[in-house]
Amino acid sequence: MDPFTENATRETNQKALESLPTKQIALFACDVARLTLPLFEQQFPEDKRPRTAIETTELFVYGKATLEHLEKARNAARSIVDAARSIVDAAT
Repeated sequence: MDPFTENATRETNQKALESLPTKQIALFACDVARLTLPLFEQQFPEDKRPRTAIETTELFVYGKATLEHLEKARNAARSIVDAARSIVDAAT
């Protein structure tokens, strides 16, 4: 059974992901995150934090960014999540 089919269970998908190299998982995550960029950038055209985080992660995987660069990009991306949570909390 192909572990990435619609019929696969969450557990099967988790096992399949865990079997992949970390760099491959990171690049997959970047690809998935990149799919949401148009939605985010349409709402917040001046906010480049998500794009920067994705691009920095890709550069890190290929040895073209330092861990310090990656940590800065990660922290910027996390600040977006924190801001979004605050908005949701305020609305509920």
